[in-house]
Amino acid sequence: MKPHLPVTLFRTLLAACAVSALLPLNAMTFVVEGVNADDVSNSSRFYDTGKGYYWSWYSLYKGLSDTIQAEGSLSFLGDLTPYINQDVSVSTWSGFKSAMTGLMQDSSTCWAQTSSNLIQYWEDSYGVFYTGSTTLPYGYTYDKSYWSATAGTQSLTIGMYFYDNWEDVGGNLNGATEWYFTGSTTYSGAENDSGAFFEEYFVSSKPCVYVNDVSTSADLLQALTERLGLEKQSDGSYEPTTH
Repeated sequence: MKPHLPVTLFRTLLAACAVSALLPLNAMTFVVEGVNADDVSNSSRFYDTGKGYYWSWYSLYKGLSDTIQAEGSLSFLGDLTPYINQDVSVSTWSGFKSAMTGLMQDSSTCWAQTSSNLIQYWEDSYGVFYTGSTTLPYGYTYDKSYWSATAGTQSLTIGMYFYDNWEDVGGNLNGATEWYFTGSTTYSGAENDSGAFFEEYFVSSKPCVYVNDVSTSADLLQALTERLGLEKQSDGSYEPTTH
């Protein structure tokens, strides 16, 4: 599954991520290393990512065979490597499935992949406003040069954050972005003390809900910068206006 949402639906969702009841600015610089990097997205489309459950498909293994043979292991999967059983040979289909079992516990989480796509897109434009003390999930779990072989499976760091912090249950699409941005959810399955990466921006409103009145990404960016009293710097960061 490669979840893609229509552009009009995405813009509807994105426009609803309104900022309200913001905390005082103080002397704070809003910049996160890597966010807005050109190598993450050069287009307006959603990312191709899929559940680790699809590692159990023989067709995907066949597509990976040449890469596995050339690399000699599955270490090219980068941040996914710790989930892989390195004691099992991946030279056979049964061995490959056994090695990848630790990455397959998400058969019911299409909603997490769809939400990861949406959130990654949002962070490309607005991740610079993150001010938390923990690392913001962002970017890729392994080099995109391998995507043609892997079909992009579990390629987003955000997707793996959902993997690590949610049970393998379905039907959580409506609560996924709210949990990620604010830490709250009306759905069961999320770990405690997780999510909430942008909670200070949504003190009195829920982020990313369906609304009828839509605006563009540029409109939302302007609203964020104006309400925070920020201006864009030459290095791409945003800092309090000095005049």
